[in-house]
Amino acid sequence: LERLRKTYTPYAVDRVIEQFKATTTSYIIIEDGNQLITATNTGRYTANLDLTSCSCTFFNNFGLPCRHLLFLSDRAEILLPVEDFNRRWRMSDDEDEDSLDEHPEAWSPVVIQQRRNRDRVTREDMYSRALQ
Repeated sequence: LERLRKTYTPYAVDRVIEQFKATTTSYIIIEDGNQLITATNTGRYTANLDLTSCSCTFFNNFGLPCRHLLFLSDRAEILLPVEDFNRRWRMSDDEDEDSLDEHPEAWSPVVIQQRRNRDRVTREDMYSRALQ
């Protein structure tokens, strides 16, 4: 989860934490060729062996690690490929940028929007816009 915090928005990380809390230990794992199936009495969900996708609604809606991928990652001892999940939840597309955790205002919606737009705005610019 720490790798997710460094890459994805707080909202996305919160959604993944909810999935982690909802993970159950009663899944049955079935290996089917190049897929893993997690099954319970309520349903069956198919994931790729590399844990980059799942057939569940959460993954299809958000493109973030779901409870099934988190469970499989834990059981199979496979590190989730954090960089392969939906880019819309990333704080920055620049992989070379410093970690945002080092900057206290990095979680600000204004800063995140600026990073998305690659538009560097000074505090004076923000102040002027706020007065308008």
